[in-house]
Amino acid sequence: MTQVTMLRASQISHLLDTPAVIDAVADAYKEKANHPATLWPMVYEQLGGEADMDIRSGVLASKHVFGSKLLAWFDENAKRGLPELNGLVNLYSSDTGEPVAVLNATALTGFRTGAAGAVASRLLANPDATTLLVVGTGSQAPYQIMIMAQLCVLPKVTQVLLANPRNAKKAQSAAAQMSMTLEKLLSQTIRVTNSVVTGLIDHRLSEVEFTGVTDLPAAVQRSQVIVTATPATKLLIQPTGCNRGPTSPQSARIWKASKNSTQNYFKGPRPILMTYPRQARLAKSKIQLRQALSSQSE
Repeated sequence: MTQVTMLRASQISHLLDTPAVIDAVADAYKEKANHPATLWPMVYEQLGGEADMDIRSGVLASKHVFGSKLLAWFDENAKRGLPELNGLVNLYSSDTGEPVAVLNATALTGFRTGAAGAVASRLLANPDATTLLVVGTGSQAPYQIMIMAQLCVLPKVTQVLLANPRNAKKAQSAAAQMSMTLEKLLSQTIRVTNSVVTGLIDHRLSEVEFTGVTDLPAAVQRSQVIVTATPATKLLIQPTGCNRGPTSPQSARIWKASKNSTQNYFKGPRPILMTYPRQARLAKSKIQLRQALSSQSE
């Protein structure tokens, strides 16, 4: 009989080594770029009001597994004392089709999405960036901040701006509570598993100021790295509103190689990395990330 591993959210949080998650996500992107891994079409449905669900699936040939993740988002759950995100990951052997694991998708999604932002920042963002803007103050925001800014992917960030386009008060509240939120997240994960990284993050937290902002266009102008973590289906930030400046050396090299296909859209390199969950990705970022990952695997 096949043994199926089942992990709760608390178990995943204690087991994950965050730096290793970043490397694992980078490896998965490399496999996707070089075709040993395949993503299958996503299923997405709105469930009425502020709620939706999606099903993502694919196969990872190097690990001999395929699987799916069903994730549901209900914005009103916070008022009910429930998580906004709920879901399950199901994994199967690609050799036999037998089930091998059932995982809580809520905790896994937070780390995976935060790590995806970290991978992109490590490859594309200006390493000397001092100001990070996070658009969205929901459950994903702390993972983006902790993994991107605090783990020295962006070691010089000292200012984190938080914006909520729908509710400015939530941005102010999230900024006031972010240090405590991160401390709670750390107590469940890195503080238990990695004392060296914990010391580094504690030091970084003492250096970083969290500020809630109400004027999104002005915050965009102030920032050198921008991450959006929202369920929005419309563009929140216009590329023309982004500040110009130096990119990472690797990003600049990729820009020079790919400018013919993107120059009319961006009209020059920018220091901003933007990710848009559930939105159309910016063409330049997609091209850069794909080429950067491909060049690393050569």
